[in-house]
Amino acid sequence: MSNDKPLVLDVDGTFLSTDLLHESFWAGLGRAPLRTLRITATRFRDRARLKAELAALGPLRTDLMPVAPAVAEVVIGALNEGREVCLASASISGWWRSWRPITGSPSGSSPRTGGSI
Repeated sequence: MSNDKPLVLDVDGTFLSTDLLHESFWAGLGRAPLRTLRITATRFRDRARLKAELAALGPLRTDLMPVAPAVAEVVIGALNEGREVCLASASISGWWRSWRPITGSPSGSSPRTGGSI
């Protein structure tokens, strides 16, 4: 019996063993330390604006982010079954442009990544 339902995963803390907001902060410190600290200090209470301004500092290296191994196995299994896999996050959509596909699927398919939901 096939399962037509898509597999939908939260990115922060489920698919990834990290949080994209934290990663954007650390990436910003590496690119523009003073600007990152200023943005963080002045936008701390406005999460949407904080995320947007940190995202504007540059793309994230999603290829270096730690994927939870057990969750990755479930994703690869779902892809092998032909199921659609969707990654959900409240993060800025621009962060998703550099998302690395999951490999291991015989069809070469990868999860569909979405921006903010």
